[in-house]
Amino acid sequence: MMMAITRSANINRTPDVRTRAIMPKWACHLSISYTVPILNQQSISNLLAAAGIVSGVGDWRQEKGSGNFGCYKLTTADDPEFLEVISTGGRQAQKDAFENPKFYDQETEDLYHWFETETKRRGMKVAA
Repeated sequence: MMMAITRSANINRTPDVRTRAIMPKWACHLSISYTVPILNQQSISNLLAAAGIVSGVGDWRQEKGSGNFGCYKLTTADDPEFLEVISTGGRQAQKDAFENPKFYDQETEDLYHWFETETKRRGMKVAA
């Protein structure tokens, strides 16, 4: 988990805390439909590969101009690195991460503990 102070795009430039998930390794399966003969498997692969380098996915990606996260590469279903990520990820790993977050940096840890303290002090309930 990474938390950082950001400024809203409104006229007042209001400060806000943005919380982002940092996943050093991630993987997914995609199912894609396309129109033949206008497109083919090679053109779709080329487009996806280029998007992984130029655009990325998620918040704070390079396409947005200020971040450098969200890059990806295409691979095959038998790639050892892909298989490792698939075998160690999944819903249980996500639940474990929510219950026991790991902090990206000291600022994130400090903000998180401040938030916990403030919600208790103010008698607020946090949605699970």
